Amino acid sequence: TLMWSHYADHHRGICLEFGTDTSPLKPINPLVGARKVDYLPDYPKWVPHTIGDLDVHVLLTKSIDWKYEQEYRVLAFAEGMSRPRSSDFLIAVGGFLTLPKGVIKAVIAGCEADYEQIVDAVRTADPDIKIRHAVRSPTQYRLEIVD
Repeated sequence: TLMWSHYADHHRGICLEFGTDTSPLKPINPLVGARKVDYLPDYPKWVPHTIGDLDVHVLLTKSIDWKYEQEYRVLAFAEGMSRPRSSDFLIAVGGFLTLPKGVIKAVIAGCEADYEQIVDAVRTADPDIKIRHAVRSPTQYRLEIVD
């Protein structure tokens, strides 16, 4: 519930459900390169004008107060930008990251979202993506995700 209120405009936004299938019959899934976020009590040390192999940790660090999120991040660098030597960093072209068809498994509408508007937008973009809806549990302080 906290994630929805922090990141989805107080339950009015959406959440994307990603698949991580890496079978040989599927295209390469860029989310396999997701990195676990470190939660620390102090700011990481870094030099602001350089991001190299040793400095990427800055992008993967948050306050220890957020540890309950157990977040992973996918890093993408703008086209033409120098990036760390690791080969699994993605490249954003024109400010956008293109994902292979099938990587997004579902769009989950928040419990306060305009569900019909979200359905229309998703169906226009890709009619094969599943659309789910977060609803408040009638008996507990939690959300249930329904089809």
